[in-house]
Amino acid sequence: MSRFTGSECIICNETFNDNDDIVVCPECGTPYHRECYLKENKCVNTKLHEENKSWSQNQDEQNNKAGKKCSHCNLYNKEHAIICENCGEPLVDNLNFGNEKQNMNNANPSGNKYNNNFAGFNFDPDDKYCGIDPEEAINEDVNFSDAVDFIGSNTPYYLINFKRMKETGKKISLNIICIFLPQFYFANRKMWLASIATILLMSILYVPSCIYTLAYLEESNIITNSIDVQSRAFEMIVQLTNYAMMGIRVITCLFANWLYYRHMLKKIKTIKNNTTDKEQTKAKIQKSGGTSFFFILVALAIQMAAIGAVTWILINI
Repeated sequence: MSRFTGSECIICNETFNDNDDIVVCPECGTPYHRECYLKENKCVNTKLHEENKSWSQNQDEQNNKAGKKCSHCNLYNKEHAIICENCGEPLVDNLNFGNEKQNMNNANPSGNKYNNNFAGFNFDPDDKYCGIDPEEAINEDVNFSDAVDFIGSNTPYYLINFKRMKETGKKISLNIICIFLPQFYFANRKMWLASIATILLMSILYVPSCIYTLAYLEESNIITNSIDVQSRAFEMIVQLTNYAMMGIRVITCLFANWLYYRHMLKKIKTIKNNTTDKEQTKAKIQKSGGTSFFFILVALAIQMAAIGAVTWILINI
């Protein structure tokens, strides 16, 4: 990796990456893209020449005021950044989620509350913002203080993912529960459209397997009598629908957090647009977000009703 990666060429203002052809001024050390330097045919960083400074000294002075340095690409990020805005790498080595500087490699036999680890981070469990500036905007309508009010349980996990999504635009992250029960995850997070859509889609994909089961149980009806469930073609259909169900689980596992992120932004924006009182806004955001075990039970009832309806139709058609 080039030591200039993450810095900018002062002629074109483009950030250097590992594959760039870089040349430096022999007097002050200012880096340039080779094409940019050849175009000017001289070093344009006259201020450094006048002050008799080197580019590295000047960068150090600026970087000391800039915030956290990424160990992967050397870019200095904002003070409250938890992932690098250039390469997306976690700023693990530079993050401190507590009120005191902690050494993550040292044991803490005294049980100090600040020596708690979450996904490799040291953080203060009493800091519900996990070291992020609560007034930092996610978009023009929502800040991280609103996000904390909306998320409710498991806040550190979602804040880290939402911060990364905001700064990198990446939509993919792992939500393991969705590998098994995506419809109930969405219901628990009050995402009814996603929950019902998942239940209906999986109920439709259940039809071939249901036909096969009814034929095996010798339930007499037009469907099972007219379809050769032992045929290679029907077996392939059953396999394809099973793969499709697994595909739904994989896709929701990868994109559920992003869907929740978009759901959160939309809900908070709607509440803020319709409420002016700050206390009422906060209360509505908290009520709209969070989790609900009761909604899981409702989703389970809907799924059982959908599967029951599919089975009844296939038996009585």
